[in-house]
Amino acid sequence: MNVVPASAGAVLSGCLLVLSACLAAWSAYAQEETPFTRLFDTGAASPEPPAEAALANRTGWTLVPEDNVTHQFSGDAVLLNDKLALVLRKPGRGAEVYTRTASGLRHRATLGHVAAGFTVIDPCDALKILENTSGAVMIAASFKGDAPVTLHFRLTTGEGILEARPGEEAGFLKVQSKTRYVVVPDYFGDDMVFGAQAPLAAPLSSSEGERAPEGRVRGQRLTSDPPSPSLVSGSPRWSLCLPAENFCLNLLDGGEAIVMSVWQSSEQDAWLTPARADEAGSRQQAAGTEVLSSCIRCLKGKSIWLAFLESPGIWHAGAGPAKDDWKPAFPAKWRASFVRDNGVADSWDVDRGPQAEQTAGEHQGPLIVYPIDRSPETPLTASCPTDVMRNTLGVGPCQYILACEGLASQGDPTPNSVMNWVEKQFEGKKEKKAANDIQERLGQMVNHIADARLRIGRYAAFAGQVRTLLANKTGSEPFLAIVDNLDRFLATGQTPNASPERAKQLATEVSALVGKENPLPACQRLGEQLRSIGTVQDNTLAKCRMAVRRLRQQGRTIEASRSQDDPLAQEVQRLAEQMLAKK
Repeated sequence: MNVVPASAGAVLSGCLLVLSACLAAWSAYAQEETPFTRLFDTGAASPEPPAEAALANRTGWTLVPEDNVTHQFSGDAVLLNDKLALVLRKPGRGAEVYTRTASGLRHRATLGHVAAGFTVIDPCDALKILENTSGAVMIAASFKGDAPVTLHFRLTTGEGILEARPGEEAGFLKVQSKTRYVVVPDYFGDDMVFGAQAPLAAPLSSSEGERAPEGRVRGQRLTSDPPSPSLVSGSPRWSLCLPAENFCLNLLDGGEAIVMSVWQSSEQDAWLTPARADEAGSRQQAAGTEVLSSCIRCLKGKSIWLAFLESPGIWHAGAGPAKDDWKPAFPAKWRASFVRDNGVADSWDVDRGPQAEQTAGEHQGPLIVYPIDRSPETPLTASCPTDVMRNTLGVGPCQYILACEGLASQGDPTPNSVMNWVEKQFEGKKEKKAANDIQERLGQMVNHIADARLRIGRYAAFAGQVRTLLANKTGSEPFLAIVDNLDRFLATGQTPNASPERAKQLATEVSALVGKENPLPACQRLGEQLRSIGTVQDNTLAKCRMAVRRLRQQGRTIEASRSQDDPLAQEVQRLAEQMLAKK
């Protein structure tokens, strides 16, 4: 029998303790770094949003085993992956979202349910696990208001995107964040940019010129009567309707984060409201930063996604187009928007520089710069709004605008897509073999250009209809300013150089190159002219659609700011809704 000396035993015991500590540290590190989703029970309910340090330490927390969906929470529920932490507190108002940064977890937004006409997020009443795997965790959170409402929050593996699925009778998903600017991107036209304070001043005034009440306690509506039934019935009071169809960007204070909100249906509207002191949370108010709320209308069966884009310098605000010390935080397609006094911006790709100005109104700044899409050099770890669009709506910018306008079709018959394919045939010296296919695709392209031209003509008819409605009407000035811009956009889109006849002539010249000697240079020259027609049409359709959305926004905002019906605003909304819905 071998006897280990006492001194050796002590050394062995010490080594085992060190090894145990190392294994625990490694396990914690591995768990922290994994992209898998995990669900925790904090063990004790917190009356206040947790501090970042408490989330990092996880003292007293219990990991809910995978596939366990019957667990009853004794504390708060925390959903985690390698990018986000979502905290659902039963005594709390809303869910707190934290993102992982180089300096640790940072609180970025608070989400929750509000009913139409209310301002404060309803308190969370109950939590139920619906899904609990390493690939996804989903929790049903019940909110106790005038009527019980449920929101399902879902977090998936390795994604900085949180999905909210509204239940029956849900009103609005409210997103509170420390926002400096809200951007409504327009990929082919001009963005709209709203500051944290200025654009809300006018809509927040009632018809009597009084400020909106400062909020309510649970069960108490705003002191002013809700809007009368109309196209904006059930809209949040004292707010600005965003001219967005499916997404918007909240640029968070500090320039290190963007919260992108995406909703599945264009029938859902979004509103921007200032958060009141009683709803922002004590920690947020202590920071002394403006807190804004985006309220997105819920529709049963239609998801709302919140994407949290993180990187130092992910957005920048400058004084104007003149270059300052700003440099891109990472390689990407960066977009610049120079804001005018009416919220509309002149927008351009940074690498191309400013384009011709077409929007009326004086520039008041700032110049907002943010990454809109990837480039070949964009790091895999970086995310851009276009990535989010593809991951949620499943489309890219071009497909999105074509679908909105009813011009989407199989095969992508746009000039850029068709000419890319045609030029490859000539480059590979396959044009003779592919002659029939070339002619067929060119024909589809010409038909697509003709359809787009017809759509632009419908916008022209719409502009005339609205002008007739507004003629000599009191309160028509804000609408007429938008129609003036619409007319300018239409003039550009209806030039002879961008006509279907011109496109047909160019397509015929491309077909005639088959069998010619060294045809590629001529094909490329013709291709650039055809792409130019497509670009003009894309820009015109995007700008026209944004103008119609602005008319709808103006009408809804006017309606929501008054305690009585506004027949003119209602009729403008009706016409705008018809135009946007008509394909």
